[in-house]
Amino acid sequence: MRGLGELPDSDDSLRVQFLDNQGNWNTVWKKIGGVDDKNFIYQQISIKEALYLHPNFQFRFPGFGRLSGQFDTWHIDYVYLNKNRRSTDRFVRDVAFRLPVNSFLKRYSAMPLKQYLARPATETTDSLATDN
Repeated sequence: MRGLGELPDSDDSLRVQFLDNQGNWNTVWKKIGGVDDKNFIYQQISIKEALYLHPNFQFRFPGFGRLSGQFDTWHIDYVYLNKNRRSTDRFVRDVAFRLPVNSFLKRYSAMPLKQYLARPATETTDSLATDN
């Protein structure tokens, strides 16, 4: 609940809803506003019920609050779906760069593809680097 918007009020909420095999949206998780929490809140939701294990499965994040302006803002930082995951597995195998890397081109930051393909070994840098 951080960012540039207003903190959601105590009568506001964020929900996670799943579409069941009958076409109904069911709320499977809910967070109430009104608490100024500066920490990231991790939430894991298992999908084990047969009514959600169908080819047309969908999920959504409806937020309920004031409809005018930048008010009652919720932030969803990361959604990760995976099969055979255990409830104790809180870590995602994800590789990401924190800062930009140098160009993979030796002499330029960009060039026409035709020019690159004429001499790719000459134009490609030997290594990429970013901060440690």
